[in-house]
Amino acid sequence: MTIWQDIRYGFRMLARNPGFAAIAVLTLAIGIGANIAMFGFVNAYLLRPLSFDDAERLVDFTDTHATFGRMSVSYANYLDWRKQNQTFEKMACYRNIRSTVPGTSAPERLRGMQVTANLLPMLGAKAMLGRLFNQTDDHAGAERTVILSPGLWQRRFGGTPNVIGKTLVLDDDPYTIIGVLPPSFAFPPFRRNPVEFWTPIGLLDQYDWFIRRSNHQGTAGIGKLKEGVTLASARADLNHIAEQLEQAYPDSNGGCRVAVETFHRWLMGDTRPALLVLMGSVLAVLLIVCVNIANLLLVRSSARIQEFAVRRALGAGRLRLVRQLLGENLVFALLGVAGGLIVALWGTGLLDAFLSDHIVKAGNDLLHFDTNMVLFILGTAIGTSLLFGLIPARHCIGSQANSTVRNNSRTSTSTRGHSRLRDALVVTEIALALSLMFCAGLMLRSFVHYLQADPGYNPDSTVTFNIRLPSQTYRTDEQKLAFYRDFLHRAESIAGIRHVGLTSAMLGGSQSTYYVEGAPIPASGQEIFAEYSRVSPDLFQAMGIQLLSGRFFGEHDTRDAPPVVIVDERFARKWWPDENPVGKRLQIHRTSPDPNAPWSEVVGVVRHVKHYGVDNSSRESIYLCLYQDVEDSMTVVVRAQDYPLSLVVPIRHTVSQIGPDVPIDNIQTLRAISLEHSFMRRLTTTVLGLFALTALLLAALGIYGVMAYSVSRRTNEIGIRIALGARMADVVRMILHQGAKLVLIGIAIGLAGSFALGRLINSLLFGVTAYDSITSISVVVVLTSAALAACYLPARRAARIDPMEALRYE
Repeated sequence: MTIWQDIRYGFRMLARNPGFAAIAVLTLAIGIGANIAMFGFVNAYLLRPLSFDDAERLVDFTDTHATFGRMSVSYANYLDWRKQNQTFEKMACYRNIRSTVPGTSAPERLRGMQVTANLLPMLGAKAMLGRLFNQTDDHAGAERTVILSPGLWQRRFGGTPNVIGKTLVLDDDPYTIIGVLPPSFAFPPFRRNPVEFWTPIGLLDQYDWFIRRSNHQGTAGIGKLKEGVTLASARADLNHIAEQLEQAYPDSNGGCRVAVETFHRWLMGDTRPALLVLMGSVLAVLLIVCVNIANLLLVRSSARIQEFAVRRALGAGRLRLVRQLLGENLVFALLGVAGGLIVALWGTGLLDAFLSDHIVKAGNDLLHFDTNMVLFILGTAIGTSLLFGLIPARHCIGSQANSTVRNNSRTSTSTRGHSRLRDALVVTEIALALSLMFCAGLMLRSFVHYLQADPGYNPDSTVTFNIRLPSQTYRTDEQKLAFYRDFLHRAESIAGIRHVGLTSAMLGGSQSTYYVEGAPIPASGQEIFAEYSRVSPDLFQAMGIQLLSGRFFGEHDTRDAPPVVIVDERFARKWWPDENPVGKRLQIHRTSPDPNAPWSEVVGVVRHVKHYGVDNSSRESIYLCLYQDVEDSMTVVVRAQDYPLSLVVPIRHTVSQIGPDVPIDNIQTLRAISLEHSFMRRLTTTVLGLFALTALLLAALGIYGVMAYSVSRRTNEIGIRIALGARMADVVRMILHQGAKLVLIGIAIGLAGSFALGRLINSLLFGVTAYDSITSISVVVVLTSAALAACYLPARRAARIDPMEALRYE
């Protein structure tokens, strides 16, 4: 009953001061709402278990190489791991693919996945219609079967229940539909480009390129650990098998081991540090909000000291008074949480729309009220009420009852201890704001350096898209080459196109071993790799890649001409630092010289391209001429004179004229591809900057409130000073001096914390250090200016006090 009385009394106290209550609750709602939104995001991505059976036991495994690093899984190695391991309950593998499906007007490219038969059951998938794969489906020579996503089922077959047994044509091959998965299942849990069909990976067993042990054809592995097995045990188990395979197959498995990590952590990749930084920054903002409200309540409590002194004189115990104040503060916090949920709903909508196309989400909604979310909200309500309520409570209840009753409220509250407490809170705000601004400044400087860095190509005015030639129509290399030549010839005549080129690997993704003539033969397990791609002659001009020496490929570099390659400057510096690379020779897909393999002559050297973003290292690159080594699937790169996306329609028309059954997909600008590499950096910089700006405003409001209150308490003193001859400048200087002391102390503490925080985010920085002097000076200048401006307003008002009015104030 007494707790309920305290809560009702808290509501009455708020009703007596609606202006104060509105400001405090609104401020708290913004701080709590931002925290709930950000925690919902962190919870969905980092804390909430994946929606698969026994998700905590799921692990990712893949091949690694001593000189290459992580590689995709060799299917032959996977079969041995699955057969010989002692720590896994199940092991499966999968491979992302794109396939062409005939359409009524134009063919369509769909994203699919080739999987082992045990993958879907291992994840707990259940067929909405039909059945899942079994072992009879998953081997070479089996009937081609396919499982549909609900989206593809609705779009291509109208959601008819009798779809089972019908045929879906993929890349000219008919597949029998055996099942449809429910909308609740998604693997991997990507929102953008969802998987639309699944086929058995065992159908590829008949192809040498897939089952050859040395080949790593984009296959990924996932397994479920046995009950009680640790990650370290599984890692040791698979690496023991890898050592045995290295001895049995030294040519293909030399230097190969297995990397094992939890599937959840693998999904998140390098986004985890950025998410934790954002969560820490929003917690800092909430702490500043609590300090601000504590200062407001501290000022407000001055009027209540007599009230609590009388209560104590009438017999109320200290614990009872503390409980009453905490009950009032809890009302504040609960109202703040209620408003915060509204803010969070709006904030998570923005986050969801902004982030869903970029990184993995572990659930269907961000504000999912699971145990983690409920505990966080309750903890936030209780924690904030304690944070901003204990200091004013101690001030009220710690006052001496008898002395307070004997004195009026004005003289009783103007104590040195009270002032020191308010000053300490302001110093805390300034220190927190400075630390947050410093981190945001580092990220901003880092992002500017990132944008100014040279990726080795020019992404402006360029659009890209993929084309794939159907194998039934284009069976021979001559037919494929004829299509590409015809397309390039016609595309060059389209108005608005400056250059058009083709590449088999757009900004990395394809690597190969090589051997340079005269170089030492590497030991087993120490093979060297390079990025390589097949390109048309005009690809370098289309991407804006500069030629440094030699020549580009030409129309005369055909299959009948001697093999030629172009290398990048990094390749040239590595192998011929003091020589002219043009005219040197090498062999592709080799680790030692092969007398039967052709030698390719270097005819040009181009700029090094940072394929995976300017902040990630890239191997040296080798370019082969498309006219000498053709492929089915290519990426088209078009450099426009003005607006690249305006060229999509005429290019699509050109492709359909040459090959009506040739699909076009994945249309995007080269600038968009380049920016995709910096997504998390842009996100972290933007959100940290918003939080830092919020912290700056809150700190300025905090110091303004303290200085304004100080001026109001010193009205009589200031009036006397003016009456005795003090000038306006003297009064302003006195008030600014008081504020400057608080600012300097806060800055000193904040700088110490800033350098510590800078080291924590060092892995996210590019081109700057954690102790960047420009950032430090800039942040100190901005925060000092804002704080002194907040001090100046009360100081100016103090300087205009009429001495006669001030003397009559008492």
